[in-house]
Amino acid sequence: MHFLSFSFFFFFFFQAEDGIRDAQESRGLGDVYKRQVSEYITQELNTFDIKVSDEESEYVVTKLDANMASIGKKFGKEGGKLKAALVKATPEQVTAFRAELAQTGKITVDGKELAEEDIKIVRTFREGITDYESNTDGQVVVLVDKRKDEGLMDAWRAREFVNRVMQLRKSAGLVVTDKVNVWFETKDEVLANAFASRADQINASVTDTWAAKDTMPADVEVTAKVETTIDESELVIYFSRK
Repeated sequence: MHFLSFSFFFFFFFQAEDGIRDAQESRGLGDVYKRQVSEYITQELNTFDIKVSDEESEYVVTKLDANMASIGKKFGKEGGKLKAALVKATPEQVTAFRAELAQTGKITVDGKELAEEDIKIVRTFREGITDYESNTDGQVVVLVDKRKDEGLMDAWRAREFVNRVMQLRKSAGLVVTDKVNVWFETKDEVLANAFASRADQINASVTDTWAAKDTMPADVEVTAKVETTIDESELVIYFSRK
């Protein structure tokens, strides 16, 4: 497996989904939601860094469109004219309309009063930014930082090593109080150096003593072993009794 990306930006936009129009009170609920979403994404995706933002202007272009299903019922043939007015709205008008929607739940376009259900807010990734891949459903914009960071790569390699050790403990039938010596063997210097450089990170999770197998005494009895890979590099982990 190649680990290609570590940073995700998620832009969330709250338009009184919580039923509260007061900006400060609503923001608190939005912050709770964003934290919960971040925790879920961290668990589900192989990533270290998730940044959730509602400051969209740097990365996102926001435009308005009409929900024709709603506008058509209310305004009939005038719906097309209203749609054109929304689509042509300048950035300044979009900002003003959205502020008014947040405060009152309605705006006036071409003399017609439109409610939130009449309007679509469409967000797209701003052109000219080359360091990210993006995707959007029009409401949430996801940016994936495609730049490779060796420091984060080493942190990921260390995390994968911890995962392999924990998996071997489980398959060996060990309980939390069981203590073993952990030995690892790999021909990949990058992998071995990553473990060494991220020793503090590994030690935070692996309380057993661990070291390279070439330092293991000849008379040590191996009690468990697993052959695995990290980033397509072969790795063998051994356990021995303390």
